[in-house]
Amino acid sequence: MHAEGFLRRESPTCERQFKWWPTFPPEEDAEEVQEPPDVYYCPYCHEPADPEAWWTKEQLEYAQELAAAEVFEPELCCFKNDMERSNRRSRRLIRFDVSLPPLSKPEPLTELDDMVRVDVPCHPEEPTKVDEGWDGEVACLVCGIRYPVDLVRMLPEEDVVARHADELGVAPESATREAYRGSHLQDVIVGAIHELENEGLLTVPMKVTGPWELRPTSDDRRRVAGWREEWQRRQSRKDLEVQHAILSELQRQWRADPEMHKLRSQIDVERFCEENDIERGVYLANAHRLMDQGKVGKQRLDVAGPDSGII
Repeated sequence: MHAEGFLRRESPTCERQFKWWPTFPPEEDAEEVQEPPDVYYCPYCHEPADPEAWWTKEQLEYAQELAAAEVFEPELCCFKNDMERSNRRSRRLIRFDVSLPPLSKPEPLTELDDMVRVDVPCHPEEPTKVDEGWDGEVACLVCGIRYPVDLVRMLPEEDVVARHADELGVAPESATREAYRGSHLQDVIVGAIHELENEGLLTVPMKVTGPWELRPTSDDRRRVAGWREEWQRRQSRKDLEVQHAILSELQRQWRADPEMHKLRSQIDVERFCEENDIERGVYLANAHRLMDQGKVGKQRLDVAGPDSGII
């Protein structure tokens, strides 16, 4: 079992490994007793299986070796002793030679400190840990509801530094766990974490020694969703403005020379981006959108398109 209390499990369907938080039977005098689920769902492939079907291959092998050492070895020793007593009573008329291989107890399984924690809003009392590289949806163990992993994944404290290295003015190598622990940068991040906790925007479910894993609260998720929706609205307005500017420029050139417009129309991309205060990538994205909509087209198939401004 992991130091934080998580137990490694393995899906009987896709055979990927994850960790779950063991739920122990409630005490007899508990006021409210919840029945355990009939099935659990794999966070990766989302397939259900019996609660006893999630042992890893290593755990099953360990259990078999332990059972052999603790149960079968005493029985075999009794059998050997019986045979030796029979040899003595038979006065060498019949003799049984019994040799037993040593059955030592297996070494306890060790648990790696890997994977990243996910907390689903439908059953927050049932957190899991999934592979750090998993980028698909994750299913709730209890009900199977699926969530985008980025929505429910915990963020390791040092990952905050890696993602915001430029803003913090540090080199990316400062974000490694070894370099981060005990540094001035950790003091800065921990101070920010406490401020966000006081505002009710962040929670640290497990505070042991650190670095911690961080999770936004429901209020913070709503606030970020609002920011994202507002950004998308502004971005849509900005895209419409850029598309309007492209069409206006082409229309201006058509009015200036309607006869040769189809052969000579060209947007000076650098000047256009500078005058409209946009990046080249924004111009290209919107020029391609106009082409997809059929509002502009390439002059000829053998010439460059929006990249060169020839549309």
